[in-house]
Amino acid sequence: MNKKMEKNIFQEETAERPSRKSVQFPTYLIVGDNRYAGNIMNISKSGVALFVDTHFPEKTIDCKKREILTLEVQSPLGKLIKLKCKIIWLRFQPHSEGLTTSMGMEIIDPPEDFINLFNNL
Repeated sequence: MNKKMEKNIFQEETAERPSRKSVQFPTYLIVGDNRYAGNIMNISKSGVALFVDTHFPEKTIDCKKREILTLEVQSPLGKLIKLKCKIIWLRFQPHSEGLTTSMGMEIIDPPEDFINLFNNL
């Protein structure tokens, strides 16, 4: 059975979108006691867009708009940076092995290490 399912949560309209830089940083998304490997696709000083590598069976990851989660980002210099983030948009898309997930997140109080990383790209 080829079941089509897509769930989107979109950010409200904003007057101006912050400058973004394309990257490929490994990351772990922490949801409860679970860690999911992924990659950050782009960053701004206050946000990230990421793709979670895990193919989820339906309803395995049940995140909601504005939920606060932790990201662990591996910088190109090998430093682990932990970010508290709020989900702004979330998209589940069908895949032959389950669902893939991409999301946009706002960083709550970006740490200095992350700001320096962004500024040095």
